[in-house]
Amino acid sequence: VGAEINSTACILKENKAFLTQHIGDTEKLETAKYLKDAIKRMIKLTNSKVEIVACDLHPEFNSTKLAEEMALENNLKLVRVQHHFAHLSALIAEHQLENPNVIGICADGAGYGLDGKIWGGEIISFKNSKFSRVSSLEEHPLPGGDLATFWPGRFVLGVLSKVYEDDELLEIARKHKLKFKHGMKEAEIVMEQIRKRINTPETSSTGRILDAIAALLGICHFRSYEGEPAMKLEAMANRSSSKLLEFPIKLKDNKLDTTRILQRVLELKEEGFPIEDIAY
Repeated sequence: VGAEINSTACILKENKAFLTQHIGDTEKLETAKYLKDAIKRMIKLTNSKVEIVACDLHPEFNSTKLAEEMALENNLKLVRVQHHFAHLSALIAEHQLENPNVIGICADGAGYGLDGKIWGGEIISFKNSKFSRVSSLEEHPLPGGDLATFWPGRFVLGVLSKVYEDDELLEIARKHKLKFKHGMKEAEIVMEQIRKRINTPETSSTGRILDAIAALLGICHFRSYEGEPAMKLEAMANRSSSKLLEFPIKLKDNKLDTTRILQRVLELKEEGFPIEDIAY
């Protein structure tokens, strides 16, 4: 039944796959209803007798709730699929690999992890018909949950809270003109959120790290459309003279230390290096 964003449903029948049209974002109830109607129509058109319904692992997605409802009403087997395992599965299928032993880099915005955290920067192994997460980006607090995906300054504070005290962080926010919906007063509340772990899930998301770098460099402070901060960061990087700057790449507990990378972005900016070169 798809995940939540840019959804499409699919019916597998023998060796054929029948896709619905693009459905959209099922976080909206009217779109979730449209998804349900599209699936029913596709079942009828293909004259299918459904045996199994598959959905994302995330328990709160409307598509997951639809799958649960379908399984219960029709006595179907329900299969929950981890988001990034699905991404790698799609690549395996696309390249028609038989008996594959592969390692995939799944760089994403968000996907519900097996540990209940938000994954999004994963090294996934598929070996002997089994998926496993072998490494990832470092996990960071995401203050305000989805709110931090729109205001990446929140995530900057979340990452850097590991190495700076609150007063230092607020000074960084002022100096580098990080934007918050309600100004610097909100930044103070965000610090409280982080320290007390109030509505602050953890994420290894690649997208959020790119957003944070875009915000810290002053390139994009508010996401008005999907992927905006990362795309603007890339556009800025393309203006670089391609002078490569040294960045610390190291593993901490088998995870890429992105705290140090963001800290290095801050140091280079304060040392006066061009924004384009840091972005590159």
